[in-house]
Amino acid sequence: MTFDQLFTTVPDWLIWAGAIAVTSCLAAAAVVLHRLRWGLPVIESVPQQPVPWDGGDVLLVLISYVAAATLAATTLGRQPTLQASLAANVLINAAVTLITTAWLIQRGACRADLGVPSLRLRRSLGLAVVGLALVLAPLLAMAAALNAIVTYDHPVVALLGAERDPWSVIVVVLAAVVAAPVAEEFFFRRILLGWLDKRFPSRGGTVAITASAAAFALAHQGQGLAYLPLFPLGIVLGFMAHRTGSIVPCILLHALFNAVSVGLLLADPGLTAAGSSLLGRNPRAGTGGFSSETALAREAGGGENLLAAGCGPLASSRIRHTCHVPAHFPPVCSTRLPTLPCAWRFASCSRCPGPPASGGPAASPTCSPTGSASAATWCGATCGSPFPT
Repeated sequence: MTFDQLFTTVPDWLIWAGAIAVTSCLAAAAVVLHRLRWGLPVIESVPQQPVPWDGGDVLLVLISYVAAATLAATTLGRQPTLQASLAANVLINAAVTLITTAWLIQRGACRADLGVPSLRLRRSLGLAVVGLALVLAPLLAMAAALNAIVTYDHPVVALLGAERDPWSVIVVVLAAVVAAPVAEEFFFRRILLGWLDKRFPSRGGTVAITASAAAFALAHQGQGLAYLPLFPLGIVLGFMAHRTGSIVPCILLHALFNAVSVGLLLADPGLTAAGSSLLGRNPRAGTGGFSSETALAREAGGGENLLAAGCGPLASSRIRHTCHVPAHFPPVCSTRLPTLPCAWRFASCSRCPGPPASGGPAASPTCSPTGSASAATWCGATCGSPFPT
């Protein structure tokens, strides 16, 4: 995508939002540098006691999460709906977090050990807002650049690309903005970081913060290159938890970050879950969100089947490239939808030999789920007049 194409395909509101995010980042960085210049701590340190649990408890909690997820997957069957999968994830996070809390209390943990010494919501929210201002712009820019290399793949992206009904939005908000921040901060920033800090003490908790951030990032493997920007986010969250002894500001920062990402997806379905897909956005799609594959499927006569399978709206996924075949053939578009239960592979340019032969049957692409014996490919001329391979 050229520089001119970038700014002609990005909505005005997104440019303004980006400008605000960058300005906020610079302001937050200025505050941090000012405090460092005057010898002040970035965040006041709160004295803390070593946590009462050990490595065996950490392993037990991890096994509990894996066992619960396996049980849920078995119960839901081979191809559950995205709504069901996310709803199950919410229940798993809530159940394991509550059971873990009860277990650690039995092991002698108090509120301070669990990372909630006192709510102090005003201070926690202030730290979360400043932290969000500091990390939002650079992390979203990094995520957008990485998305151009490897497409981000996450059920939240697929669900909001396919469904916009109230139930789907509620499930996404509960999963991404409530359940995930609480469960992940409790495990990574309290249970794991607390044990690492006790087992491997270091100046400023450097070892514990870095190791827990790396574990947090690696836990998101399989979502494209999302683990790369999540590592510095984990560093910031770990530093905040280690200095304050509380996971409340971490939960709030995590929830705000995810809320911004979900908000961007709801505002424009052509964006990635990282919040922005400026580098991977379809230059022909305009600002309406859905690219032309949806219309392509309907015109091809196979649209009803795609829509019935829940795949039609997924055409909001990014068009990875647009190529041009020889002059006597029209341009051809291709894309790859997320590899989820409703996944289809569209033909690359080299697989489009040309329009159907004269007198041949009407265009009717054959689609089959990714991984089946027959390739699920079809071609479309000028992104709107399909012809079969």
